[in-house]
Amino acid sequence: DQPKVGKFAGKLFAPIAAKMGWDKPEQHEENPQILLRSLVIRNLGRFGDGGTIKEAIVRLGSYLHGSALDPDMRKTVFSLACENYSAERFDQMMQIYDRTDDHQEKIRVLRALGAFKNKNEIKKVLKFSLSDQVRAQDAPILLNNLGSNNDARKLTWEFIKDNWAELQRRYHGGGFGSVTRVLQATTSGFISAEDLADVEKFFGEHTVPGTERAMAQSLETIRSNISWRVRDLENIREWLAKNAAT
Repeated sequence: DQPKVGKFAGKLFAPIAAKMGWDKPEQHEENPQILLRSLVIRNLGRFGDGGTIKEAIVRLGSYLHGSALDPDMRKTVFSLACENYSAERFDQMMQIYDRTDDHQEKIRVLRALGAFKNKNEIKKVLKFSLSDQVRAQDAPILLNNLGSNNDARKLTWEFIKDNWAELQRRYHGGGFGSVTRVLQATTSGFISAEDLADVEKFFGEHTVPGTERAMAQSLETIRSNISWRVRDLENIREWLAKNAAT
């Protein structure tokens, strides 16, 4: 049903994106409009609009070669480029990450790296997340975005389990809240009984004081996901079949 979702999303976002364009007007623009531009272009590209994706990749290439790129659009451009894989994309992101001393620019790159869909690139990003190149306080930002990505969620969950001891070592005490948020972001997208059983088993064997409520909420979210799919999936499919085509 993904093509139908994409078609419906295109109908929703395309008119707004066409009206706003990629670039800010010469006259003053309020912050809500700035945020809206980035949001609609990001979503239009996320749901497969070819023209939007192509423009993002062109703008990334120009930025890598020294052209200006509006800071308010960088995360959108970076994310769309990562989402639409090419062999050099990870290295391009590393080029941007390494050449800047601006922490906000590094954070934009880290958030964008969470958009990869290609399995090999996701593995590279996961390895990078716990490397010396990423500040300890920034790694959860990257892992959170990967865990929220449907294409990276399973790999991120396996990575968390495999590196649990290291995560505890790094973030023990008050800093573990950031890991708890990664756990919630990652597991809350699971939709199968098998995944529920796996998460229940892991949580039962790896308790951390102070995280009990968050872990219970994660399990409840998975159970809710399973229930609503049983209850509503066919109705949603029928609705999309009628509304995506009109």
